[in-house]
Parts: sequence; C-alpha cells; structure tokens
Amino acid sequence: ANQGKYGKAILDYTQAITINPGYLKACLNRGRTYYLIKEYAKSILDFKRAIEIDPFDPRGYSGLGSSYCAMGNSKEAIIPLHKAIELNPDITVAYYNLALAYYYTNQYDLAIRYCDKAIERGYKVSPELLGILRPYRK
Repeated sequence: ANQGKYGKAILDYTQAITINPGYLKACLNRGRTYYLIKEYAKSILDFKRAIEIDPFDPRGYSGLGSSYCAMGNSKEAIIPLHKAIELNPDITVAYYNLALAYYYTNQYDLAIRYCDKAIERGYKVSPELLGILRPYRK
C-alpha cells in the first residue's frame, strides 16, 4: 500500500484477515487502503470490524469518522471522531475531521474550535479550510 500497489495490498490484507479474522492491523490497513482509493463504504466496514476486534484502539474510530466525512456523511462522523480523541488525544487528524464535520453541519463555532485544536497539535490544516472558517471567527 505504501508503494501505491493498492490492489495487491488489498489482496494481501484480505488473505491475512481470512487466515486470522481477529487480525486488527490487517483490518485497519485494509480500511486505510480502501479509504485511499475512495472506496469509503468498504473502508467503513473494515473500520467497524477493527472496532469490534479492539474497542479501545482509537485508530478504528478515527478511520471510521474519516470515512464518513469523505462520504459526505458528516453527522455520522462526529461520534466516532470524538471517541478516537477520547481514547488518544494525539490523533490530530481526528480534530481536523471534526472541524470539517462540524462545518458541514453548520456548527461553525465547533468547526473553529476543532480546527484550532488540530493546529495546536501540529496538524497541517488546509489553507482552504482556514479561509472558509475565517468569516465565522468572532
């Protein structure tokens, strides 16, 4: 997957999951790979499976929330993204995706709050999002 050979990576992850259905890392990695190729419905299934395997691992929640955001289902993204941050406050992408989710649900104060938190934690927030939120800052 890191080499851009997504199809091969998905086959390998699928084989690993077939051999060991409880293999968390394979579920997370296949979910991430599906996310990268914009097959969000499949990534959601893998991240949900990862959460079932280990409900205390924040990566499943972060991936699930990110996938919902990418699908345009911002309302659905909010709960898993908050759970990811609750489990590990250092998952900076979750703050960024919360900013997006809140923006797309017209909750601008919360969008700004989580955008600022992402920046505080070192996440490189897109200039586009910063520009979009600028008029809503008090």
